Amino acid sequence: MSFSVGALYSSVKFLQHLQAKPVSHEEFKASFQMFGVASADIVLQVSQDCGWIALDGDGLVFVTDKGLNILSQGNPIDQLRTQIIDMISFYEPLWARKIPSGRAEARSALPADASQCFKEAGLLDSWTDELIEWWDTLGHAAKAKKSTALLKIGRDAERRSVEHETQRTGEPAKWQSLESNFSGFDVLSQVEPGNKEPLKIEVKGSTMGIKEAYFTLTRNEWNVAETSKNYCLHLWSLNANPVNLIVVDKEKLIDHLPNNLGHGKWETVRIPFNAFK
Repeated sequence: MSFSVGALYSSVKFLQHLQAKPVSHEEFKASFQMFGVASADIVLQVSQDCGWIALDGDGLVFVTDKGLNILSQGNPIDQLRTQIIDMISFYEPLWARKIPSGRAEARSALPADASQCFKEAGLLDSWTDELIEWWDTLGHAAKAKKSTALLKIGRDAERRSVEHETQRTGEPAKWQSLESNFSGFDVLSQVEPGNKEPLKIEVKGSTMGIKEAYFTLTRNEWNVAETSKNYCLHLWSLNANPVNLIVVDKEKLIDHLPNNLGHGKWETVRIPFNAFK
């Protein structure tokens, strides 16, 4: 669904119309080919997708709390700003990934129709406290979604490592990261079948291609690697067909780690998967 100023304005009129006279989907579509300056189908779709309307037990469309929140805004500008946040939250357009990087970065990625929505809502105007708060709110939400997506990828990779190690050793591996985020490793296995020496495994996963994929190693993870007799990394390429696993011994990491210089101390390092092909 493309962003459209006309669809946003028309959706507000639709919500106001419903407050005065509830209708069914069929009645609305039969009565209106266009509503405001947008097609009735688009107005219905956007309003339903974004959670501004719902159906009651009698099949009548009513305005939800999210819809009422839009109507409660003091002016059309604030209504548009609220609608834009709701649309980004539901449709998750690719350009929204630029929002945490700053307004100029996001603006350069906006398609024409979305750019018009942002202009109409005054979101590209000179900075004010209110505008800063709007962009910060949206940026924090985008970062949270990215963090959730990365966590899901990480958990998928960890689950695969637990299954892989259980099958490889014949003994159940422990999913350590579910117990603590401070252990410095994700899975506790054993060196080999019949050898119960503990093997600590840090797991990294990526849905990018092998040439683009990278992982981040923290200083804590490396400290644990240095002080552990048996430690390795599992690098999972989750979009490969079949899914691909690269096992990296800790000794192979050394050439890719930074040095502490002066009063500076490294905390994280980014390393490409293909360094260990």
